[in-house]
Formats: sequence, structure tokens, C-alpha cells
Amino acid sequence: MNFFELNRGVSKRVYNYFSYRSINNMYRRKIKELVHQHKCPPLSSSQLLEIKNYYNSFGLKGVNTDWHRFYTHMNGIFYKEYIPEDLFYSVIIDQLNMSNSHYSLTDKNLLSKFFHEIKQPWTIVKNINGTFCDEDNQLILADKAFEICHRYSTMIVKPTLESGGGKNVVFFSLKDGMTDYKEMDLKGLLNYFDKNYIIQEPVEQHEQMSLLNESSVNTIKFYTLLIDTDIEILIAFVRVGIPQSKLDNMNVGGIWCCVDEDGRLIDTGYDKDLTPFNRTGAGTILKGFQVPNYHQMKEVVKNLHRRVPYFKIISWDLAIDKQGNPVLIEYNVRAPGIDFQAVTGPIFKSHTDQLLRACKFPVFFKKN
Repeated sequence: MNFFELNRGVSKRVYNYFSYRSINNMYRRKIKELVHQHKCPPLSSSQLLEIKNYYNSFGLKGVNTDWHRFYTHMNGIFYKEYIPEDLFYSVIIDQLNMSNSHYSLTDKNLLSKFFHEIKQPWTIVKNINGTFCDEDNQLILADKAFEICHRYSTMIVKPTLESGGGKNVVFFSLKDGMTDYKEMDLKGLLNYFDKNYIIQEPVEQHEQMSLLNESSVNTIKFYTLLIDTDIEILIAFVRVGIPQSKLDNMNVGGIWCCVDEDGRLIDTGYDKDLTPFNRTGAGTILKGFQVPNYHQMKEVVKNLHRRVPYFKIISWDLAIDKQGNPVLIEYNVRAPGIDFQAVTGPIFKSHTDQLLRACKFPVFFKKN
């Protein structure tokens, strides 16, 4: 090994350590606030010992049991297999998913190439690294991109990299070159996004899904796990927006509700603070609500996951169009979110032991 290889190895270990510390500190602050906010009672000494012995069996020391405390309080059931968020985001996600591939393989501008077999929102214009493309991926000049946009009255623009959760997603109408977003003209709006974005037509959703909330496209989020050669659905839930909002995510007041094996919603939905709801903001009762074409959607996401084995755990966002067809909105492999354990139990279910055994935990984590 020469000097440059040695230096690269040391730099990588230093980067991994400080990245771990940063993520670890952030999520430990988060759980401290959650325990205080929800007044979670302490775990019993026997429960603490069970957690310690369980994680010690995988060579992990000093696992933060406050996550178990929080999940147990919210869920009402104690499981030693709960996965702390600091452990998941600082170590496990990089063991399950190839982090050096997520930028390219989750770029929304490439989804139509990777997953051409599933319907997706109609693309009007793409911007890839500052270069415009039309819906056929032909390179075009900015003037042509603006001309194409003027053929449409209502559009949605969103970043294609490092996006999710409705972040920086803008719905806008266009008339005589002016948008209805912050009094910007079209050029000003696209300059605001700079580069790496996609402009699409909004999905016209199924009338059944509109009953949950008419103003937003209400989506179904599936979590799939590649385990050996099988794809298993870990959980599925519907995300519902609030009246007058076009977005369905929890950061703008939306709620989520789990879907059972037959595609029916369970009794209770939750907002981002885990406040329970038995009906949507539009007044629709959640319990027993039937998601249309649910069984087809389950098979669709399993088949999609088989196309990208670079990632063992994926969250998929799908809508349902007016004809009942699944529509792929996006997928997430970097920060899919696991806080639903507070309602559903351990994320990996019966596969927890197998996955933890397969993880190669850094020395600094084992000694923590």
C-alpha cells in the first residue's frame, strides 16, 4: 500500500467518524425532545437489560434506549427489535443501500428510463445539470423549453436531486408568461430552481382517492425490503393532504394511515406529531376505506424493486390515476423515514436479526 492509498483510507475513516457523530448527535437531540414532549415513562430494568443483551449480541455497545422508550410508550408494546433512528441513519442505511449510487439512480429526470413499464406524471420539460430536455429526452434551448411550457396552463415543478417530502415542490398556473407563484414570471421561477428540476402535469387522481381530500393528490407509500432474492413489503400507508393544500405530506399538515393486507385503511391515522385522527380533514372516515387497485400496486412495487438491487430498503410514492392505474411519483433510498415504528412496531419485523448480523458496524460504534 502506497502513501496515497493509506492517506485515502485514513481520510475515509475520519470522514465516516465525523459523519456518524453529526448524525448521531442530531437524532439523540430529537429523541430527547420526543421523550420530554410525550412524557414517556422510563423502561423497566428488565427491559433495559433485554435491549442491552440483544444489541450486544451483534457487537453493538451503548445503543440509545430512549428510542425504545418512546416507541414503547406510543405503541403500547415493548420490542427489543426496535431500531433507533441514530443507529439506522448513521450506520444501517449505508449498509443496506449503496450510498454512492443514490444520486444518479434516484434522479427524477431518469425515472422514466429506469421504470418505463409503470405510468408516471406526464413530463413537460426537464433540466439536467442546467441543460433543458423535452419529454423525449431531446436536448433543447431555454427558449424552446419556455415555448413548450406555454402550451400548458397548470404545472408542477420539483427538484430532481436530494428531494422528497414535498420540499421545494411548486404547483403553478401560467398565463401570458406570468405564474401565480409569488408574482414571478416563468423565467424567474425557473431561475429560482436554477438547475436539476422537472416540470410535469399534475396527476388527475382516482375519484375514490379524492374522497380523502380533493385538493391534494393523495399517495400510497410502500416500504419494500430485498431479503435474499425476495421482495417483501414491510409497510404501506396512505398520505392525505388537508383541505386547500395541494401537497399530501405531513410537514404541511397532512396525515398518514396504515393500509391492511386487503387495501383497507385501519382505524387511526396520525400527523407528524403522532396526534391520532379517525377521519381526514375533509371528513372521510379512515376505518375501512378501500384503496383502489391495491393488490396490483403491491405487485408493481415489488417488480420495480427488482430493477434496482443496489438498494435493499426503498420507500415508493405512488398515486392512482382516474382509470385506476398506479403512477410512480418518486422513490427514496437515502432517508426513507422510520418513525412509524411508534405505531407499527419494529421496521424490519422478523428479519431484524438477519439484517443486523449482516451489517458491518464501524469500530467506533461498537465501542460507543
